[in-house]
Amino acid sequence: MTLRERLVGSWLLESYEARDPDGTVHEPFGPDPVGLLVYGADGRMAVQAMDPRRPPWARHAPDDQRRAERAAAADGYIAYAGRFEVEEGAEPFVVHHVETSLVPNWVGRPQRRAVVLDGDRLQLTAPAIDVGGRWDVPVLTWRRSAAALFPPLGRAGS
Repeated sequence: MTLRERLVGSWLLESYEARDPDGTVHEPFGPDPVGLLVYGADGRMAVQAMDPRRPPWARHAPDDQRRAERAAAADGYIAYAGRFEVEEGAEPFVVHHVETSLVPNWVGRPQRRAVVLDGDRLQLTAPAIDVGGRWDVPVLTWRRSAAALFPPLGRAGS
């Protein structure tokens, strides 16, 4: 089975770490981030990840407050979708070809991730990014969704 075939399915976020060059590990979305990554057999993918500590929006708030709340909520959220391809080799990579994104600058920019797949655990490592003058390496660890172990609706008992 190819790596591409092994990636197909739903994955739940277990951890999101940002690793400094000095070895310090940060948790940008806290100790219990929430997320879903889906790779389809048709070559499409979608990912959403969030910091569950984001405060709820105030009801009936003035426009300025609502705009500030939306901006703050976006700081704790990642979402994009598009096509994906796999580069197999000694160090495999998955490339997400971003077509829609919360971050407008990512649209049309491939996101290349190093892949480590061990059983039902998937680790994706991105190239270092500048976070306020500090170069962090994002590492997201996913667990295959148990729902992915069951046949699609309409096929059970067939």
